[in-house]
Amino acid sequence: MGRDRKSNEERRKATRQKIVQATLDLCAERGYHMVSPKDISQEAGVSVGILYHYFKNKKEIAVHLIETLGAALVEEVEKGFYHAPTYKESVEQGYGMLFDYVEQNKAGFTAMIREIGNEELKEHIDGLIEKLVLDSARRIGEQQDLGILRKDIHEEIAAALIQDMAFSAVRMYLEGRFSRKDILDVLIKIQVQGLEDRQALG
Repeated sequence: MGRDRKSNEERRKATRQKIVQATLDLCAERGYHMVSPKDISQEAGVSVGILYHYFKNKKEIAVHLIETLGAALVEEVEKGFYHAPTYKESVEQGYGMLFDYVEQNKAGFTAMIREIGNEELKEHIDGLIEKLVLDSARRIGEQQDLGILRKDIHEEIAAALIQDMAFSAVRMYLEGRFSRKDILDVLIKIQVQGLEDRQALG
């Protein structure tokens, strides 16, 4: 009996994941507004009725994707920008981990970046961006207090501008306009040379 319950639960999870993955792939390829519930159900290999059993509508699937991808992104960025002996190394490590995560989740980031101006999903995408900005501002403030970064720069403004640069860098990479190496080289130089306290370095 317990085995049957576990097997049913695993099947439900697998079906839900198929629906989520189908939505992700289609939105990355066509854009959110060009994908219908029928398209998703066909891509996932389930009926439209089954799709609505797991999710109320297409928006609920998209919100689930943003929240899941966003939570993992916040965690990766948090891990990446700590535990390095110098600020430059922490920035190199942080962006390296960010781009590794982007490479592992290309469809998700392609879909999310395409929908940044989408009014239907704006609240959820803006919420993720705000979380990333506030976390970045906190890290900048901590490093200003330690004398690592310049104190004449407003940490939240700096964090918001850095976030915009990072999103632009990811977009350029996903569009294939420049190599990962060239994008990161410029991004890291701008951030390190703009924020690091040169006097503290001697």
